[in-house]
Amino acid sequence: MSDIFAHLNQEDMEEWMKALFAPESKDYLQRGIMSQLGLEFVSCDFEKRESVFTFQTQPWQQNPYGILHGGITCTCFDSVMGILLHYFTKPFQVTTTNMRTDYLKPIQLGDRVEFRVKALSLGRTLSTLQAEAWIPARGVLAATAIASYMRLEPKK
Repeated sequence: MSDIFAHLNQEDMEEWMKALFAPESKDYLQRGIMSQLGLEFVSCDFEKRESVFTFQTQPWQQNPYGILHGGITCTCFDSVMGILLHYFTKPFQVTTTNMRTDYLKPIQLGDRVEFRVKALSLGRTLSTLQAEAWIPARGVLAATAIASYMRLEPKK
C-alpha cells in the first residue's frame, strides 16, 4: 500500500465505516437521496481495498415494469464506490468523472442486494473503482459498474 495511506489500517477503516453508518451520524449519508436508499455497511478489507454493502429494495424505487429502476441501481453503485473511495481520500471530497453500468438481470422488489466494491487504483488525483450487485438469495449477479473519480482540492 502506498505511503500516502500509511496512516490508515483495517481497524481505522472498520471504525470509520461503522461511524459513517451509525444512526446518530450527521454525515452525508443522512442527507438527500443517501438518506432514502437504506444502504447498510457489511464489511471491509483494508489490504484488498474492498468493502461490502447491502440494501433492501423498496416500492418507491420501482420502474414502470415493477422492478428496480436502473437509476437507483446506478445511484447505489456511485454511492458505495464513493464511500469506499472517500475512506482513502479523507478529508478530501471526490466527484464522479465517468461511470459505466451493465445491467445483467432484473432486481425484483423485495430483493436484498449486496454491493461488492473494490478500489482498482487509488491515485493522488484520479481513482478507479469497480462494483458488483449480487442478489445472494438467488445467487445472481444482477449488475456491474466501473467508475473513475477525481479528488477535489479545497477552495482557497
